[in-house]
Amino acid sequence: VSFIDQGKGVSPEQLEQLTKPFFQADATSSNQGSGLGLSLVSSIVKAHGGSLQFYNTQTGLCVRLALPIILDD
Repeated sequence: VSFIDQGKGVSPEQLEQLTKPFFQADATSSNQGSGLGLSLVSSIVKAHGGSLQFYNTQTGLCVRLALPIILDD
């Protein structure tokens, strides 16, 4: 699953830090969050054997979430 926003993206230096607890990519924004959301999502995704990737596109930041498909017999 991929999500792409319509913003300005994130600097390359900040892309690697997005899942660190309490990190906020744009400290000048009016966002009043604590910086824990992406850290929690990353931990949950990894616990289920998945991956979470971030990269910039021409239209904004893209977040790609991948989870394994487990087939029960």
